[in-house]
Formats: sequence, structure tokens, C-alpha cells
Amino acid sequence: MSSGSSPSSGRYSKRPRRYPLRRHYALTSRPESARSIRDKLVIRALRRIFEDNYSCYGARMLWAEINREDTFGHVARCTVERLMAADGLAGIRRRKKRPSARSAEAGE
Repeated sequence: MSSGSSPSSGRYSKRPRRYPLRRHYALTSRPESARSIRDKLVIRALRRIFEDNYSCYGARMLWAEINREDTFGHVARCTVERLMAADGLAGIRRRKKRPSARSAEAGE
């Protein structure tokens, strides 16, 4: 058993996170950031677009559609990817293409 204090060691994982009192009040009384407010609005729009398109759109199509609507101004593609991952949205994956013909064996 290792005696290091790495995050993977089990002895620290069960402890509740404790903050100094000053930091606790700073975290609880701080107003919501502009990014988190905009993220909530954008994720609501992303969910709507995603469901309107039969839950098939991936990050590229959602990004193109939300910028086409121009409700929020320009939304970066990495922002769409981040918000999709946070909300659990995932487009359908393309199936693997199989070769249509098999090549001849070496002995034939």
C-alpha cells in the first residue's frame, strides 16, 4: 500500500470537502458569473434544437444551427462541445463502412 497523498488513494476520498469560513461565504454570496448565465440560455437552446432534430445532431450541426439562428451572437464550437458534454447530449454515431469486396488471398 502506498503512503502517498495522491488523489487515487482511498483515504482522502471519503472526507467531506471543508473550506475555510471566509471562502465558504465568498462562494455562497458571490453573484452568478456572466458565463454561467449565458451557458444556461445556450444549453436551453441547444436542447431545443437537439430535440427538434430527432436527437441526431452532433456538435458540428448544433454549432452551425445555433449560429444560424443568431439569437446569442457567435457561439464558439468548443463552447457547444463543452455544454453538450456537461448536459449529456450526444449525436448519433456513423456506422463503420465495410469493404464491399474481399481481396484475393496470397495463395490464390
